[in-house]
Amino acid sequence: MKVILAILTFLPAFLSAQQTLYKTMIHNNVSREYIVYIPANYNESSSAPLMINFHGYQSNASVHMMLINDMRPIADTAGFIAVYPKGLPLPASPSNYLHWNVGSWTESSTSDDIGFIESIIDSISNDYNIDLNRVYSSGYSNGGYFSFELACQLSDKIAAIGSVAGSMSEETYTTCNPTHPTPIISINGTSDDVVYYNGGNSYENGSKSLPTVNEYWKNLNKLDSHEISSLPNINTSDNSTVELTRYFN
Repeated sequence: MKVILAILTFLPAFLSAQQTLYKTMIHNNVSREYIVYIPANYNESSSAPLMINFHGYQSNASVHMMLINDMRPIADTAGFIAVYPKGLPLPASPSNYLHWNVGSWTESSTSDDIGFIESIIDSISNDYNIDLNRVYSSGYSNGGYFSFELACQLSDKIAAIGSVAGSMSEETYTTCNPTHPTPIISINGTSDDVVYYNGGNSYENGSKSLPTVNEYWKNLNKLDSHEISSLPNINTSDNSTVELTRYFN
């Protein structure tokens, strides 16, 4: 398998005690949950970036934070506030698996997840000194799909996104309406048997291919150059290699 990393950027400047807070809010008459991590070096006199991190289908916020993508040590050194929202059960799914509403295989969903995340951003910015020009989204699998959805539908609040093992659903792709150039990092495996690199399958039906997704953001960001490089193969026994494609202007 080859792992493909695609970075699309117009070269922007990306440039207290620890607290893990378990929060709830009522949104659209539904109780919604999320976890907020305040890093050790948070100082209310200086605005902090906000990173929102989304779990995959069937998972939840706590598992994602503890076992899949624990950004708390990075938040402590980079100085951002980390948020782990929790999705809602998908109607008619096995065991009411938690999900993020992106259309496609989640078409039975009625969850207002876009509004929920907007409310989280507003709530946290009321309680903490947040740099609203540096609010980022990252996610795994269904959470990666939803990060693309946020870049399309909540563009006025999201500066950049990262997606791991995710893509854009057909609905996200056809209704995408960003209001600004948006840096993207996308990490996918060419042999992924759940989220097909070349689009669609019986589970993630309605998914766009990753080349199509990368081309969309390349054109949106008006990027006219790219370079491809292979990363060192530090594990020769895992049957995978890593290729990096960087798009820039």
